[in-house]
Amino acid sequence: MGSEFLAKTKKSAKKYLDRSRADLCRADLFKVGPETVDRQFLAKTEGKADLHPGDRLQVEAEGPGIILRHAGRVVGRNARPNPGLKRVVADAGGFFPAAVSSVHAISSTFEFCVGSAAATGQPNG
Repeated sequence: MGSEFLAKTKKSAKKYLDRSRADLCRADLFKVGPETVDRQFLAKTEGKADLHPGDRLQVEAEGPGIILRHAGRVVGRNARPNPGLKRVVADAGGFFPAAVSSVHAISSTFEFCVGSAAATGQPNG
């Protein structure tokens, strides 16, 4: 009796593990692969900027930092940007497109991305 029960459960446990392994590889709503997410950066909101995810921005070099413009107004600033971002902006002639990813009203900051999402105005992730 006991050995028959173990033999039956062994097969179902193996099937369960095989299905679980397949589920790990399958993309779903809650999985975002690193190849589909653009690089995110943080900026401090300037004044009373009314930003929403998907808004297009213009990143500009300003001294050691960067400023972000939306519709011609300065809406954000980062005094110590990532060296890679600073280099990309400098290589592009001092201006580079970006898009707002998320807005954090409590901390007066927002995240923005550069890359494919900035060209479409639709943030990934």
